[in-house]
Amino acid sequence: MKFAIVSDIHANLEALEAVWNDALRLGAERFICLGDAVGYGPDPQEVISRLAISHTLTVRGNHEQAIFDPHLLRRMSHEAVVTLRHTANSISPATRLWMSTLPRSHVEAGARFVHGAPPQSVLRYFTQCKGRELNSRFSLYSETVCFTGHTHLQTITREQKGKILSSLLFEGRHQLSRKVRHVVGVGSGGQPRGDGKDAEYVLWAPDNNEIQARRVPYDREATIKKLEDLKFPATLSALLR
Repeated sequence: MKFAIVSDIHANLEALEAVWNDALRLGAERFICLGDAVGYGPDPQEVISRLAISHTLTVRGNHEQAIFDPHLLRRMSHEAVVTLRHTANSISPATRLWMSTLPRSHVEAGARFVHGAPPQSVLRYFTQCKGRELNSRFSLYSETVCFTGHTHLQTITREQKGKILSSLLFEGRHQLSRKVRHVVGVGSGGQPRGDGKDAEYVLWAPDNNEIQARRVPYDREATIKKLEDLKFPATLSALLR
């Protein structure tokens, strides 16, 4: 079975559709979302409906958490607050219930899936874990592969016998040694913050432990127009240009 793993879609329906179609074309059979399906973007209800109807396994992100935690919302950026208020006012009661039941992490096919830092942090950026904390993160779970989101960057971290090496994950295929533990940052489907604007996700084939970092073009102008029509902060449109 081939997994398509996407994170941080951020209510960007055009990006999600592009990722979905690309993954199906490449043979994906199982879809997993690492949280932050909402926030920043114009189509929270439509994105969540797509995930829910397709039975995409989704873990909780900090933007989903903020819908139910006003203290967290007050700590977030102006852009996040504005768009999450839009989310709260536009999603259906059924969608709100679906969001409230999202798990903090998921384990499947020998891998762990989490929004932030393993084993199940919704808020902590894995890339900010250094020194003893970084080493301890690997000791808190047993899976050899962990997929994360939250950073909006495609990255890979390798741990073997206490030695840890992190780098950007370049587009293309990468073979993961079963003798090394890996944390793979899958990037952002709806708002990448690396060196490109295309929608990002990762394909994973558990049988041979190969990943493929994908970057997929989508109709950014359609998303930008929706953002402008909703009079969302101009900084959000600028991130997509």
